[in-house]
Amino acid sequence: MSRWPRGEVLLRRRVGDSAPAAAAWPESGSPAAAGEAFPMRGRATLPAAVGSLAIVYSNIANIFAMGKIRYAIKDKEVHPYKPWADDSPNAEAHFRAYKAFENGIEWTVLSLPLLWFYVIYTPALPHVGKFLPWTGTVLAAAFSYYNIKYLEGYVASAAERIPPFKTRTTAVKCLLYGACAGMASCLATTTGLAKLITPKACLK
Repeated sequence: MSRWPRGEVLLRRRVGDSAPAAAAWPESGSPAAAGEAFPMRGRATLPAAVGSLAIVYSNIANIFAMGKIRYAIKDKEVHPYKPWADDSPNAEAHFRAYKAFENGIEWTVLSLPLLWFYVIYTPALPHVGKFLPWTGTVLAAAFSYYNIKYLEGYVASAAERIPPFKTRTTAVKCLLYGACAGMASCLATTTGLAKLITPKACLK
C-alpha cells in the first residue's frame, strides 16, 4: 500500500516525476508535503487555469460590448435586463447582442468542465499525451476569440454570426473528443485492459 494518497501519486506522475524513494517525500499532511504538493498541482492544472481565464474573459468582453450598444444613445433610458423592450433606433442590435451574450454564457457552462477534463485526462493517451494539456489552452483561446467574434457578427447580421459560431463549436468538439479519449485511455490502463489488448511485442 502506498504511503501517499492515490491522487498525490497520480499528480507526481502527471508532471513527469518518476517514483521517488520513500525518504525523498515527506508524510502527506505535513507542512513540507503541503508545500510540495501545491506547486505540483499548479503545474498540472495550469493549462486549464489559463484556458478558463481566456474563456471567462471573452464573456466579460461581451458584457462591455453589449453595454456599449445598449447605452449608445446617452439621453435614452434602457432597461438593462429587458432588451426586448428597447424602442431606440439601435434596439435590434441591442437585442441581438443580448442573445449572443446569453448564447456565449450557455456555451461557457459546457466548455469549462470539458477543458478541465481534457487537461487532466489527455496525458493518459500514449505517445502524444504529454503534449496535449497546452493544446487545451489553445482550444480555449480559440473559443474565447470566436466567442467575441460571434457577438460582433450577430450584431451586424444574423448571417455573420455563423462562421464564428461554427469555429467556436469546433473548438468545443475538440475538447470533448480529447477528454473522452483521455478518459477511455485512463480507464483502460487502470482496469488492465490496455495491457490485455496491446501486442506483447509492444510491451517489451
